[in-house]
Amino acid sequence: MNDLKEQRLTVKFCVKLGNSATETFAMLNTAYSDVAMKRTAYFKWHERFKDGRQSIKDDERPGRPSTSTDDPHVDKINTLVRANRRLTVRGAC
Repeated sequence: MNDLKEQRLTVKFCVKLGNSATETFAMLNTAYSDVAMKRTAYFKWHERFKDGRQSIKDDERPGRPSTSTDDPHVDKINTLVRANRRLTVRGAC
């Protein structure tokens, strides 16, 4: 589990114990000092869990998903560029 998800899970646990956001921040900042979330992030997640949120995953973000780095798209662009020397990666997009 990566550090951010682990910290969110710990914040969720502290909320269930009834700890305040300030107490949670102090404890987790001591425990994760080298990779700790920012103070505002702790308070945001504390509030979300206090309001009943169950998931520790990020919310979906609006906008176009990044598909340019998956293998089928990379192969397709590579094939197009190699087939036509005048075509550039910028022109193929």
